[in-house]
Amino acid sequence: MKRYYGQKMWDSSISRYVSNPDYIPELIQTYRIQRLMRSQIVRSSGNGFGKELSRYGFTPEAWEYLGRYCSLHPMGSAAFEQGAVPEAFQSLHLCSTLEAFTIPVIGNPVLTVGDMRLRYHPDILESVAGKHDLEMTIFVIAPAEFRPHVEDLILQLAIDENDLDLVRPTGLKETVFSRPEWADIDQESWKRSRTRGWLELDNGFLFFSEPKMWIAFCDMLGIEVPPYTEIRADFSEIDMALREIALHTKPVKHLTIR
Repeated sequence: MKRYYGQKMWDSSISRYVSNPDYIPELIQTYRIQRLMRSQIVRSSGNGFGKELSRYGFTPEAWEYLGRYCSLHPMGSAAFEQGAVPEAFQSLHLCSTLEAFTIPVIGNPVLTVGDMRLRYHPDILESVAGKHDLEMTIFVIAPAEFRPHVEDLILQLAIDENDLDLVRPTGLKETVFSRPEWADIDQESWKRSRTRGWLELDNGFLFFSEPKMWIAFCDMLGIEVPPYTEIRADFSEIDMALREIALHTKPVKHLTIR
């Protein structure tokens, strides 16, 4: 992944700083990405929402307005609170170069969820995952000048975000390359708890795993929705491979320590 922030970069071959050929003015390193879930009913007072208003720095009106489009996943870090989220949305509203576009991402299935680890040996799951690539469309709203960084970042998140210096994980790979049956969870619970979008707080851009929320935010921000084709991950070959393995293996037994 290229580094688009910082006018200078360290060249270890000559032990000095040189000009960064990929530098994008005003872009800074991405540290904080807020997870977004589907819209829920919110109120500016009562039921603990007063505490939420204080934590995130929203006005009551802004908090209720945001609730029409999404809800915020608790990130467990002060870096996401005290005005960081509303400031990012404000920068989006003020940006004159916003554009909407899509990115096809490719990654391996996430099989180490739910009771999968009880039914299969970790080596088996790793082997199956490594033999299958899945493709999925990610839907984006971002300043046009930041697009190279945005695309590279999202592609990396879909492969492995451990190489990125993020305050909290995004869970993008687990969101788009997993399914409720593997996590042993019912569809409705999956829908309620599942991340559907992400707000990058450091530079101000949005991306989503589903077009419905993307289109809603495009409408809110006054951005034209471009023609697009949605690619959804096809899990059928992976399920077939797992069924075949299940016929020839026994469930993994876990020892109970008393």
